[in-house]
Amino acid sequence: MNKKTGFFIDPDDFLKDFTKIVDSAIPELAGKGLFAAGISLIHDAKTLPPQAPFLKGDLWGHGIVEKAKKARKDVSVKVGFNKSYAARQHEAEPGEFNYTRTGAKNPGPKFLESKMVTKKNKYMYIVAETIKAGGK
Repeated sequence: MNKKTGFFIDPDDFLKDFTKIVDSAIPELAGKGLFAAGISLIHDAKTLPPQAPFLKGDLWGHGIVEKAKKARKDVSVKVGFNKSYAARQHEAEPGEFNYTRTGAKNPGPKFLESKMVTKKNKYMYIVAETIKAGGK
């Protein structure tokens, strides 16, 4: 006597819906996390050495983080300072510019890039925590 009893489910419907959720929710949450990480990067560029210059044209007041953009399976944000001289000062060779000490005690070149290298784990943590919090 071989009688089948029990409770069985077909996971196909679940997997189909789960794939939709992953394809839509995860990029959305990752975009929010990248935006939050971008805000943190701008803050760090102002407060941690080498700092973004302050006095000339008030660069600090022109930090931007654009809303996340999704393209296929990629999510990205643009982060930076939108003053015309920002790139020139960011890329300057040490000693090329006379960075003012007013407002920024330790200004210097690579004020964004250096944070992306030294604080990358912090920014990725922000993204991961945003995704995690959104998934609850």
